[in-house]
Amino acid sequence: MSRYRFRPRLTGRIILIAFISAVIITLVLVFLAGLESHRSIINNALISLSILSGLTFVFLSLGLYYAVRVEDDLSDKFKLIWVNTSDMLPTYSAGDGSSSDIGDGCSGEIEGVLAWIGMAILLIIVAFFLGTVLWAGFVIIFSAIYWILIRALRMIFRKSHLTHFNLLKSLGYALMYTTLYIGWVYGVIYTAMELKK
Repeated sequence: MSRYRFRPRLTGRIILIAFISAVIITLVLVFLAGLESHRSIINNALISLSILSGLTFVFLSLGLYYAVRVEDDLSDKFKLIWVNTSDMLPTYSAGDGSSSDIGDGCSGEIEGVLAWIGMAILLIIVAFFLGTVLWAGFVIIFSAIYWILIRALRMIFRKSHLTHFNLLKSLGYALMYTTLYIGWVYGVIYTAMELKK
């Protein structure tokens, strides 16, 4: 029996559509707004990242406050198989996020952040070097993004028992996870700015 009388439910399909829409709309608006001022690509990237960070913070704060439940309804369509043995990586199954497939405590959080960073670096490398052949690997990359996104959100919303209807704790955890999952990108951008000088 659930610890909560009512937990809002978000499916993977809704999250994925919202995620892609937010990224595309933000990038297009920032690009169009920067046409007159002739901002550099790095400045556009910083503005876009700041907007997406703000949206992520708001989404996580609301999700933690209302104890949102994330349900995976697309992984069976992607058919992404990471390894053949169950002892090498945690298995991923649909549910309310209370199972042990996500990892416990600090090790699970570190594992999630490392997976997110690794996939982002892989995407940058693939986009840079493979350009024309990117379409061939699109389904695999798309599946990996989805897997990491849903896995990260389920791990974050496992804290709902601590934050349910507690605004300060919700904001605190949302800030911590927004910094963990997005903050490192600022470091990459600022490093690129320094190298460009």
